[in-house]
Amino acid sequence: MSVEPSAGATVKAPVCGTVVPAATALSADRAGRTYYFCSQSCRQTFVAPEQALRRMRRRVGIALSGVLAWRCCGQRP
Repeated sequence: MSVEPSAGATVKAPVCGTVVPAATALSADRAGRTYYFCSQSCRQTFVAPEQALRRMRRRVGIALSGVLAWRCCGQRP
């Protein structure tokens, strides 16, 4: 069971670490505890981390393919 933050309290978002006013923060419950978030994207990452990981893998793959292509063409830093 979660305890609601007092009026004027701030909370720390678990995904990015941003401190936000509890009154305006988004929230999600997990295992009987309430977690607070600075934005919808941070909340979504917390609620469905597998989607965030898929997007991250795709971005890293694209970045690495560009680095490898650049290296293969004989160009040196």
